[in-house]
Amino acid sequence: MGKLNIDGQQDGSTLEYLFVSGCARTGTTGIVNLLNQLPEVAIGLERYKGIANKKRIDEYKPHLFGPSRFFDFREGETNLLPRSPVHAEFYGRLQEKFRNGTIRFIGEKVPFLFRFFRQIEGAFFSPKWVMMLRDPKSVAASYELRSQTPDDAWPETHDCRMSVRHWNESVEAIEAMAKELPGRVFVCEYERIYSGDIAYLETLVRFLNLPMSGHLVDHYRIVTADWAERVRSQRRLSIEQREFVQETAAIEAYERILAESFSSESRHGDIGDRNCCLT
Repeated sequence: MGKLNIDGQQDGSTLEYLFVSGCARTGTTGIVNLLNQLPEVAIGLERYKGIANKKRIDEYKPHLFGPSRFFDFREGETNLLPRSPVHAEFYGRLQEKFRNGTIRFIGEKVPFLFRFFRQIEGAFFSPKWVMMLRDPKSVAASYELRSQTPDDAWPETHDCRMSVRHWNESVEAIEAMAKELPGRVFVCEYERIYSGDIAYLETLVRFLNLPMSGHLVDHYRIVTADWAERVRSQRRLSIEQREFVQETAAIEAYERILAESFSSESRHGDIGDRNCCLT
């Protein structure tokens, strides 16, 4: 599929693992783009999503994230290939970090990777996880919009109702991960991270034991500047759809996760206002 060369690459034995996951339409790609602004982080975009499934999860091993192998794209691993200009630039920036020897964390984001967190935990040494969590009505509205958009590769069956099924699955996994992997799971609230809450961003970076980067802060301010407009223009569900989400989404579990996440911040002196958009 094409191998990207790395001259003078960093020794992969020094790397830690970082995975980003969550229900689809919860901002996983945006978080990857944020974290990759840090010189110590290299997260791929669904790099091995062709392996992260029931049939092939046993192949999901640490050697895939060695510096040379990570940039050696092979058939059946992903459809997000560096032969496109966008992804060539994306992976080119990660290559440069390896050449500079700054990388501490390597990993990838796959929205439903959480389905296999126990298998991954059995294969990788103490990886860290950033788990995205978004208000279920907003997720449902995004699913519904994508399902009705002509010429969109998004499946028509992945509508409002399917969103709740997927969202509930992610909430169940996040609760389990938080209990089973203490100190290694950061529950990242969509409404807080994308509203421009610098203090919350600092909490995320501190979770990785990394220093804040001026480049990251500048990028963050740019990508969150339109938050108010995004909230205003967000697609709204019909009354029937809203009632369906309210009746079938695991709201109690969601609220428990938010409360525990907030409590954890409080214990570390990071109390701040919530900037939630519950539509």
